Amino acid sequence: MEGLTFPEEQKGDELRACLLTLLGLNNKLVNMPQKKKKKKKKKKKKKKKKKKKKKKKKKKKILRSVIRESQETLI
Repeated sequence: MEGLTFPEEQKGDELRACLLTLLGLNNKLVNMPQKKKKKKKKKKKKKKKKKKKKKKKKKKKILRSVIRESQETLI
């Protein structure tokens, strides 16, 4: 590379293209940006919501004796 001289007018891409052709590389392949591999996102496991158990209302058992007494008082 020491013996190679380039005119100062060639800058950046032109110089690079010239070097690549001298080295025998295909500049189209080198100039193309390489695709980065996408990292797979880990799927978050959804937490199952616990179903709230409905509390059954206990029916109040009215004693028959209490019913009789209340009926007697009404009469």
